[in-house]
Amino acid sequence: MPVINRVPELVAAKYGDKKINLKEVEAATELDYRTVSAWMKNRVTRADFPVLEKWCNYLGVDVGDILVYRK
Repeated sequence: MPVINRVPELVAAKYGDKKINLKEVEAATELDYRTVSAWMKNRVTRADFPVLEKWCNYLGVDVGDILVYRK
């Protein structure tokens, strides 16, 4: 797939050695648990602007850091 979702990698970097708790991520991002889970498990088939905005705010990155195009 040429578009890479880097959310799992970026969340792991944010948490460091601490175990990732999706409920904590859900609360911090204000995204639905199913949405957080889909992004974390690379099961996303589309990206909505409001969701991307919440990920950007939570992770402190730009959209280009979350979604990367690779040929």
